[in-house]
Amino acid sequence: MSSSLSTKYTPKTWDEYIFETEKMRKAIETIVKEGVIKGHILLLGESGTGKSSFIEIWRKHLINQSKKTGRLIRDVRSVKDYKIDELREIEKLAQLKSSSKNYVVFEEFQYSNVSKTPSFLPTFKRIASQKAFQDKVTVIATSNSFVGFETAIRERFTYVFRFTRELTDYKLPQILDRVMTILNQEYGITDDSANREKTKEWLIEFNVGAMRPILNEIQVFGGIPSINKNSKESRISSMSRLLKSVHVVNDFIKTLTPQERHHLFTGDRKLTADTRKKWNSYVEAIYKIASNSDVSVLDLLDHLVSDKSFNALAQLTFIKLAMEFGRGDPIVNNAFGVLSIHNSLLRAYVLEA
Repeated sequence: MSSSLSTKYTPKTWDEYIFETEKMRKAIETIVKEGVIKGHILLLGESGTGKSSFIEIWRKHLINQSKKTGRLIRDVRSVKDYKIDELREIEKLAQLKSSSKNYVVFEEFQYSNVSKTPSFLPTFKRIASQKAFQDKVTVIATSNSFVGFETAIRERFTYVFRFTRELTDYKLPQILDRVMTILNQEYGITDDSANREKTKEWLIEFNVGAMRPILNEIQVFGGIPSINKNSKESRISSMSRLLKSVHVVNDFIKTLTPQERHHLFTGDRKLTADTRKKWNSYVEAIYKIASNSDVSVLDLLDHLVSDKSFNALAQLTFIKLAMEFGRGDPIVNNAFGVLSIHNSLLRAYVLEA
């Protein structure tokens, strides 16, 4: 099964990265030019706003820089459990006689996680500002929230980069350029003034300044709705659009627990309001595609049974989607009768997955 657009187009270089502010961009340009981070970095923001991409791009840059300069750079190691023994091991890196630079990522650096080990923060506060430690070790911490930390902890970070989902005037041109490149590669949409203006209007209406939700929405719709309807260059088969859309839905289904999947596919009211809301938004989006296409529900069902590239969970997703916007149609009901055994097996899969 092909990957989602958000996975396929995860930024791999700084040229593809969406910077929050000009200050952040210039800081990164300076760091890249100097080839080393002087101090520690805090990446602060909610999930899906670019923190993980930032670390991956920097990691690749470090490896390439090491090859060019010959300076040893230890690979980025991650800290998740915040045990004091782990921090003491990191402290020992500053005592090594080697000239290598060490980069350590503190993942989910929230107070609720770190404070579970009472001595962790006092020890980090003590060693983080020591010159010998900074020369040998750079800490890059990712956090959804910095609530609970004392000011002294925050002051240990030389750089504090904030990440948001807000669509700002600064991010809009960057996102527009990136989206136009992806639309051209995926759907053949040309980057002309008319399509660019329609895409810009759609981005402003969608009003999200983070690439992951934007690409998920584009994949569900198979492009930009206003361009899909009017542009010959972007015309793709309805079935192909539906198949691309179900990949996004299937990725969402994979994030659910077996119990949540069971609640969803059996119509159980125990499903959380947030999960139900997301599911309904996907159903509505795919319904719009199907209602404006020449693909019948039976075509869709025939494809899901014959296409071996879709696993059982994806097939069940297809059936559930068809049931959502095909309910009440006698032909559709009969088709589901024929597939009842297949559907039962899929339900069992959901509970066992």
